[in-house]
Amino acid sequence: MKTQRIEFSEMACCAMREAFFENTDELAPLKLIIGEQKFKILSDIFESTAPIEVLVRTDIARFYYVAISTELERLSLIITPTIRLSCGHTACDHIKALQDLKNQIIPSQKPN
Repeated sequence: MKTQRIEFSEMACCAMREAFFENTDELAPLKLIIGEQKFKILSDIFESTAPIEVLVRTDIARFYYVAISTELERLSLIITPTIRLSCGHTACDHIKALQDLKNQIIPSQKPN
């Protein structure tokens, strides 16, 4: 199976942590597909805000792509992008970090 390298900055780790925390209902189907234990492993990696670089398989890249897209959709509903989130960052900060992550996932990895 193909792999790809994804770099998560400190801001991206925070945005991903928020994505999993704020979108539990929306991401529930993913949890059913990949299993609760794997879902926990893939989301718990963002508990630390230290920048990380990971090599992920295609199916994991797709998983992160869906989580990123879900969070971007939620953040797009925030009327004022300068509003502070529970972590202290602005919605705009998280949107930029998530868009950067989304751009790292090569087009062939994106779900249809």
